Amino acid sequence: MILFLDILIIIACIGGLWFGANWLVDGSVCVAKKIGVSELAIGLTVVSMGTSAPEFAVSILSALKGHANISVANVVGSNIFNLGFIMGGVALIRPIITSETIVKRDGIVLIFTTFLLLLIFM
Repeated sequence: MILFLDILIIIACIGGLWFGANWLVDGSVCVAKKIGVSELAIGLTVVSMGTSAPEFAVSILSALKGHANISVANVVGSNIFNLGFIMGGVALIRPIITSETIVKRDGIVLIFTTFLLLLIFM
């Protein structure tokens, strides 16, 4: 009985997350159309803030409680997941077309920030 209730709660949470995400995106598109801003600009600001809010809350609360390691791990883990899982999943479905210039430029920045993060950890 407890397992059934747990599964029911998980399904309800997934449904609520799906509904909330659709509502956020649809609302953002309406805002973009009303104020004359491109949907991309709204997606890069409003939607990104909405999806980052839980991570931000966890980082702030853990920092206030003196657990700075959790804050840093949350940021690093989120970036690894977003880059690895999301970009990898998209690349499995459809190839990501880019130019050599972008790969070199972004690759250099990625390598630099990785070494900077390692330096900060030391």
